[in-house]
Amino acid sequence: MLKKICLISSVLICLNACDKFHANADTYAASNAVAASATVIPKPKQNLLEDREALSLAKTRLQAMPQFGGKPVQVFGNIDFFDGVRPRIELSVQSPDKADDIWILRYEHEQWSSPILDEDEEINRNKITPHLTPLSEIHFEDVVYAAQLWRTKAKEVNAVWTEPYHVAFIWMPKLKRRFWHTAEIETVGAQYYLSVNTDGTIWEWKKL
Repeated sequence: MLKKICLISSVLICLNACDKFHANADTYAASNAVAASATVIPKPKQNLLEDREALSLAKTRLQAMPQFGGKPVQVFGNIDFFDGVRPRIELSVQSPDKADDIWILRYEHEQWSSPILDEDEEINRNKITPHLTPLSEIHFEDVVYAAQLWRTKAKEVNAVWTEPYHVAFIWMPKLKRRFWHTAEIETVGAQYYLSVNTDGTIWEWKKL
């Protein structure tokens, strides 16, 4: 009888030890998983002005907006592309249903805002057409060339800031000219002006 009791006690002790082993193993595995996740290095944010994929996606999503119903998008005036603390794209388009209405749109956090009617009284509704450019003729990816040229020139002149933060698509109806205009390059005691042709070549580079 005594032997039987001892055997049962041994089995219970063994089972208890096994439970503790598995519990410790689970705790160890969990702690390792936490440690592994803690050491994951977040992917650095890419400058929107140098991100071809993001720019291409923005254009695709603009054309696909249900408000246009598959109709060609007509951009009114200029387009502003920003990086910095608030990466975004801002532009105006002609309403697909009412030709004398202009909508204001903003692309931020990978989505376009709902159109807002531009009620600026200074806009002459009778002269909208000369300021329109088909979206199909504006290549958002070309912003990358302008931004990279800006970065190169900024480094050449030892600019105070060398990270591209603003590029604009400009349409000048009177001159029948389209080009990319960049932010001014600031150096100690001087400013520089850079404009880029739509083919990626420099149009103007001068000290102001």
